[in-house]
Amino acid sequence: MASQVICACTYRVRLVIKGKMAARSTVKRSFIRGKRYLKDQWDTLLWILASFGVLYLFEVASNILFNPLVKRGWQAVSFISLVIGAVCVYKIAKRSPRLKLTDWDSTWTPTIGFIGGVMGTISFIVSMWPVWQYWTLFIVAVLFMGFISIVSLI
Repeated sequence: MASQVICACTYRVRLVIKGKMAARSTVKRSFIRGKRYLKDQWDTLLWILASFGVLYLFEVASNILFNPLVKRGWQAVSFISLVIGAVCVYKIAKRSPRLKLTDWDSTWTPTIGFIGGVMGTISFIVSMWPVWQYWTLFIVAVLFMGFISIVSLI
């Protein structure tokens, strides 16, 4: 390889050609801290494929909607909690830069979002436990990692 990046921590990049320092050039911050290319994200793609495989093999949607073994009360609590957590994440991600919120200790939004997510996950596990037993933990973990991987690509 003719040139390679050695040091990117100070937003200045040294280009090395055949072992000698050739030039210095300033690179945009987006190059250094920007999104990785899709070919470098093979683990992300594997998590997404694994989550779609789990959705297909365990028939998650049909079990949630039609299986009589599902505890519907816990399922309702999980969906309400996950919606509350999603609304808090939306408020944090989209609205806080516009509101120029800097003091996070004065707001309850991150705490409510975290509690909603944890409570939603636990109640979903409880509601689906009669259907999949110990596989429920595996299914929830893979679906969570697939969700995180999809979000990281956005």
